[in-house]
Amino acid sequence: MKKVLITLALALVTVLAFGQKKEPVGVRMEVVELEQNNNTHSIFSYKDEDGTFGYYLSLGHQIDLIEISGPRSTGSISHVDETCIYLGANKEEVLATLDSMKELFAQPIGASAVFPCRKSNLVGLGEASTTTCLVIKPVLSTKRLSFTFISGGHTAEARLTKNALKSLRWSFKTSPVVKH
Repeated sequence: MKKVLITLALALVTVLAFGQKKEPVGVRMEVVELEQNNNTHSIFSYKDEDGTFGYYLSLGHQIDLIEISGPRSTGSISHVDETCIYLGANKEEVLATLDSMKELFAQPIGASAVFPCRKSNLVGLGEASTTTCLVIKPVLSTKRLSFTFISGGHTAEARLTKNALKSLRWSFKTSPVVKH
């Protein structure tokens, strides 16, 4: 009986050791994703080669350039502008940053804030930059946060609604934390 218990204990320790996911270097690990009106928003974790770890809010806007439809398939050729806002290195910092973004909705139209971000590239995350966030209210709509950033030599914009931000926050809060 003692050998059986020792074997089970060793098996459990082995399973737990292999069950912990470690963050790979230079790879985006999606934690939460939300799509809304040609806008894709996600929160992901990213570990740089120097060991720096962080969570980022990906704000992207997709532009369909050409719509393709045929008897066998349909699709489109698209262009996506994206910026990745740094949210923090742990769950508490991320939630605090998301709460500060949510507080912007209480500000008057035209209020602005600057957030640190990184440009995305095909391989991972690129150089550090900043994005300006402006509180706007389109005609016949509710307030939105408009983030402007440089993408491929032109100025791009991604918008975030309060409902989308609340949904991302709730989903992140209830998700498991990545080990790094």
